[in-house]
Amino acid sequence: IDGRWLVEKIEVGDKVHEPFFILNFEKDGTIVTREVNVGSWKHNSNTNQLIMKSEMDKDFRGECRIITLNKNQLVFEKEDQKWSFSKLNMDEIMQQNVESGFIGTWEIPNEMNPDILRWITFDLPNQFTIIEKDSGMESRNSGEWIFKKEENALYVLDRIEGIGGKSNLFKMNKSEIKLENKGSLIALKKGIKNSNK
Repeated sequence: IDGRWLVEKIEVGDKVHEPFFILNFEKDGTIVTREVNVGSWKHNSNTNQLIMKSEMDKDFRGECRIITLNKNQLVFEKEDQKWSFSKLNMDEIMQQNVESGFIGTWEIPNEMNPDILRWITFDLPNQFTIIEKDSGMESRNSGEWIFKKEENALYVLDRIEGIGGKSNLFKMNKSEIKLENKGSLIALKKGIKNSNK
């Protein structure tokens, strides 16, 4: 179980959530997400259970019945929830990110507020930085990204309007990327940050 896992799906009854965040089951028994220790874990191979303890978050607390566990996939049931993960191979991620064509800075359209300019910069091996600029003020946010070649999909692992989570790649050239995210189309334009605003 130890390693980096992408939480792809959490099913509760007939509702399906796709949170797309990374959960690290560390070898020392800690659970880490976004560089924060959120609890501890152990695998009981006799009962085929993952046992998690957390004072910080109830999501990382309880006994989980493992349904699937192999080198690529982990699926467990915890109370009324079913969690599905895929194992992250950083060498493979690095290779696919290098070949993806995403590296560089892209302008993100902001239809809700066109006065705020937004750019995302994809860096290697898998970090991104978002910059938002509005009349002299600038904010930054960063996180991780993954391009999965077999799915032709970009994963921006943060809650970012328009491109957060999973986006399917429709078209890409040197000046534009067209993505579908949660049923909406978005076009990123290759750009250099403009300091006129």
